[in-house]
Amino acid sequence: MSPTHEPLSPPLHDAVEQRVEAILTDAIGSEPLPVILDALRLDGLHVRLKGLRSELVIPPIGSPVRLQFRVGSASWALTGRVAGRKPFVIRPDGEVRTLDSRASARVHPKGLGVAKVDSGKGPIDALIGDLSVGGCGLRFAAEPTFVVGQVVSVRVPGPGGELCCLGTVWFRFTKAGEVRMGVQFGVLTEAATRLLHRWTSAAG
Repeated sequence: MSPTHEPLSPPLHDAVEQRVEAILTDAIGSEPLPVILDALRLDGLHVRLKGLRSELVIPPIGSPVRLQFRVGSASWALTGRVAGRKPFVIRPDGEVRTLDSRASARVHPKGLGVAKVDSGKGPIDALIGDLSVGGCGLRFAAEPTFVVGQVVSVRVPGPGGELCCLGTVWFRFTKAGEVRMGVQFGVLTEAATRLLHRWTSAAG
C-alpha cells in the first residue's frame, strides 16, 4: 500500500488481523467468490478461497477484481489485480473505500414488486423493506435458508425496469414471526445503478 492509501489502510489491516470473510468479484461482478483475508505482505494482499470447488472459475493473473468486506458496522471495498494464484494474491490498485455514506441512505420506495432472492437453489419471494444504492432490507413470510455471508442474487421489478444484481447477506433476524434480512449489493452494472438512483431519489 502506498503512502497515499495510508488514511484508509487501518480497516484493511484490522480485517486481515481478524481473518474476516470477504466477497471477491471480477470486474462485472459475475463470479462471486467467498474468501478469507489472510495476510498483507509486500507482494500484495493474500487471500484464501473458501470452500473451493472444482467448478468455481478462478480469475486469471492480471485480471481486475474487487473485494468487499465488513469490519464492525462499516463496509469497505478494494479494487486490484490478481498477482498470484498459489497462493492467491491481489495487488491493490486503489485505496480502501468505505461503502457507508449518505449516498447510501436507506429509503422506503413505493411501487416495487415482489423481490426474487436466489442462492442457486431456486428463488424465494421477499418484500422490500428499505432500499439504498448500497443494499436492501428484505422481509420473508416463509423461513429462508440464506445465512450471513452468503452470496445471493436479487431481482426486483419496479418503475422503469427490473433490478438484477448480486449481494451478500450481512444480517438476519426474526421479528413478529417474520424473517428480516439485510443484503449489501456487490459490483453494480450501470443499468442497475441508474435504476437504484431513480427509485431512491423518487422515494426521497
